[in-house]
Amino acid sequence: MEYSLNELKKKQVINVTDGKKLGKITDVEISFPCSKVISYTVGGIGLFCAESIKITPCEIQRVGEDAILVKLSTNESIKEERMEE
Repeated sequence: MEYSLNELKKKQVINVTDGKKLGKITDVEISFPCSKVISYTVGGIGLFCAESIKITPCEIQRVGEDAILVKLSTNESIKEERMEE
């Protein structure tokens, strides 16, 4: 199935491992000239939240009507948040 970036940006990203809402997709990294998606950047929830994590396409379990379900271990989420600081 194909989705536009605008469609993906409207969906909440949820980690199925712990049920945590990670935020919404804010950016996409694409390789050139292959035009292959390398990662999605997910921004935190809230106006003043500066946390962001990168999610690879293989970590996405399902894209639903309202949400994108991803499978990240809790340690990976924490590691990415600390790297951004």
